[in-house]
Amino acid sequence: MPFIHYATRRVYVSPPTFQPDEAWVLQQARNVAMWLEEEKITLRYLIHDSDTKYTARFSEFFTQIIKQNRIEGRSEGKVIKTAIRCPPQNGYAETWIGHCKAECLNWFACFSLQGFGRIIAKYLYHYNHCRPHQNKDNKVLDMEFSYPENFDPGKLRCRTSLGGLLKHYYLAEENEAAA
Repeated sequence: MPFIHYATRRVYVSPPTFQPDEAWVLQQARNVAMWLEEEKITLRYLIHDSDTKYTARFSEFFTQIIKQNRIEGRSEGKVIKTAIRCPPQNGYAETWIGHCKAECLNWFACFSLQGFGRIIAKYLYHYNHCRPHQNKDNKVLDMEFSYPENFDPGKLRCRTSLGGLLKHYYLAEENEAAA
């Protein structure tokens, strides 16, 4: 279950389960609340689909967080439930899921929930810390980057993950040996 912060494009993904019942969903809501606090993200709106696992208690939990985060002079936020069978109403989540499938999951056969969770965790790290984002001027979410004045392409290095599927390019430090 992904949670996406629209302004920063940061994503939190709940650990996978075969039984996403109300208790599990409420625990994920508490986990997301802690993540929001760690990331210093102020929640104003929560958009979710009409799945039955998102109960009234789930909405009430986030409504309380939104009320606590109310910023003076701004309109009050709210929890928004999308229409049934209308994915475009939650387009950012649907797009993230599509990217995750196309860039990662379509290349693997998962034989266990733990294996699936590890693959998602690797992709999530790549997405939040290494992957450039077009709507953020092709910059990585974590860092401010600009080419140094004396840019040397020979100092470009590549880190791979998930067997080379995910790649991250970076500039080598002065003391890093050439590959």
